[in-house]
Amino acid sequence: MNELPDLREMLVACEADLAAAHEEGNTAAEANRAAELGDLLYRLGDARGAFDSLVLALQLGAGDDDPADDLALEVAAAQAARRASLFSEAELGFTRALESPLAEQPATRAALIGEHAYTVAIAGDQERAATLFAEAVRTARLADGVEAMVHTLRLRGEAALAGKRGQDAQDAFSRALELAQESDTAINSARADAPEPKDDVVLSVAPAELCAVLLGLYGSGAASDEVLLGALALVPDALAEAESWWMLPRLVPGLLALAETGYLGQASVFEPLRIAAGAALQRKDCAPLHGALLTILAATRQ
Repeated sequence: MNELPDLREMLVACEADLAAAHEEGNTAAEANRAAELGDLLYRLGDARGAFDSLVLALQLGAGDDDPADDLALEVAAAQAARRASLFSEAELGFTRALESPLAEQPATRAALIGEHAYTVAIAGDQERAATLFAEAVRTARLADGVEAMVHTLRLRGEAALAGKRGQDAQDAFSRALELAQESDTAINSARADAPEPKDDVVLSVAPAELCAVLLGLYGSGAASDEVLLGALALVPDALAEAESWWMLPRLVPGLLALAETGYLGQASVFEPLRIAAGAALQRKDCAPLHGALLTILAATRQ
C-alpha cells in the first residue's frame, strides 16, 4: 500500500532546517532547503510562498551545478508565480528557462513555449498567446513522441477553459487524449508483437500529464464518469509531480458526485481514492469538502 506523506509535518521540519542553515551561514544547505520548502508550499497550495522560496533558492545558487536542476527550479518558480497571479514574474521565468541549453531540445522547448503561452493567455493577451501557442505546436511537431504535443494541446485547453471558451477547451483536450491513446495503442501493439513480447502496458505520456488531460476534459463538461475514474486511477503516480496537486480542487467535487453513483464502492477504486483524499485533506482550497471526503472514505472501507 502506498503511503502519502504528511506534507504539513515535512513543512515544519523544512522551515526549521532552513532557519538553521541560514544561522550557520551554510549557503548550500540553505539553498537546498529553500528549494525543498518551495516545493512543499506549492503542493500545499501556497503559490506565493512557494514562489518566494524558489526565488531565494535560485538566488542562493541552487541548481547552479546542474543545468537540469536549474531549469526545473526556474520552471517551478515561474509556475508558482503564475498560480499567484504574478504574471510578469512568470513570463520572465519562462523566458529565462528558454535560455537554458536544455531548451534547444524540441520537446523541452515546445513545453516551455506552451507554458509561456498559457501564462500570457490567462494574463489577458489572447492575440499574443495564440501566436505563442502556434509556435509551440510547430516546435512540438519536431519532437520525438507525442508528449510535447499533448502538453501543448492540454495547456491550450486550459487557456480556453480559463477564457470560458468551452468548445475550444473540449476540442483541445479531446485531441490531446486522442493523440495519447493512439500512441499507447501503437507502442503496446509493437511490444506485444516483438520477438520477446511484453504483456505489461506502458504509457507514452507521463501519468501526471495524462491525468491533467482527463481532468481538463472533465472540467470542460465533455467527459463521462469513466473519464473521471480514469483520472483517479492515475492520481497515485501523478502526485509525484508538484503541479498535479493543483488538480485536486477539480478532481474532488467530481469524486463527491461519483459517490452517488456507486462507482466508488469498487474495490479497485479504493486505493487511488484514499491517496487522492489524503492529498486533498492537506490543502486549504479543498477544506470545504474535507468532511464529505472523510465520509466517502469511511463508507468505502465498509
